[in-house]
Amino acid sequence: MTLSLLKRAASLACALTLTAALSATPAHAQDQGVQIEEQYSLSASGSITYRLKIVDLTKTITLDTCNSLSQVIEWSEVHFNAAPAASNCQIATQYTRDKNPYVGTDEKGNFVFAAKSIQLSDLNITFPAGTSLTEHEFHFSADTGQLSQMSPGGKVSDSVKGFITWKDDVPQIVGVAGTIEKAEDFRTTNRVEYQGIAPVELPTGLEDIPARPSTTSTPVTPATGALPYRGDRETCSCPSSKLLIPSMVILIISIAILARSARKRSRPSSPPPLPSPGLGQ
Repeated sequence: MTLSLLKRAASLACALTLTAALSATPAHAQDQGVQIEEQYSLSASGSITYRLKIVDLTKTITLDTCNSLSQVIEWSEVHFNAAPAASNCQIATQYTRDKNPYVGTDEKGNFVFAAKSIQLSDLNITFPAGTSLTEHEFHFSADTGQLSQMSPGGKVSDSVKGFITWKDDVPQIVGVAGTIEKAEDFRTTNRVEYQGIAPVELPTGLEDIPARPSTTSTPVTPATGALPYRGDRETCSCPSSKLLIPSMVILIISIAILARSARKRSRPSSPPPLPSPGLGQ
């Protein structure tokens, strides 16, 4: 088999594989739901920042809708992006004063945190029938803090100190208790109603968190920018691994077809028929 034949077979197989990949509907495209990610970050100064990210695969949320959500207050930073596959709404609010609805700290740096996790109904948006909350993540981080208790179901990060994640089965009320290492500008805070947001009671049944072993390495702190989310990541356009076996089959069939075609073309043509004897021969 010549090199040219192999190249043609590979080209044909790639074309057929690409067609199969494009015709296959990705799972996330079929899932026309809403994804919510929340993060509360407690700093060493006692301030707390709340970030909310909503990925709307139904593309119901608009810029006006994003700005009008009840989670937006006077100094919130709002970012909206209408991507081809989804509408993305991000809200970030920092509380730097001595009062906020979420966290209370005392002079020793001890803190208690409680907040209601956002459900689809809390957005007060009319989504298409059948729309559901398909992904939900809730994060809490305390800057250089020692966490002592948390709501059940949370996973404490092994690599980032003071970082907890609840995923999908997020409690309706999330609570955390612990201690932060106070900064020079630390101030105590009180959990009170603020900007129309009322504090929720610290939930009962918190689980103890084992103390982290002391280490001399520099702790890694979570980024203070927008929440990372899989919806922001570039999606690979390569065929799925599920197409690997069909691709191999297509390649083998393509080689066989082209080889057969080449053999037919290489056979010598039949000699022309002898002329019939003419008159007088």
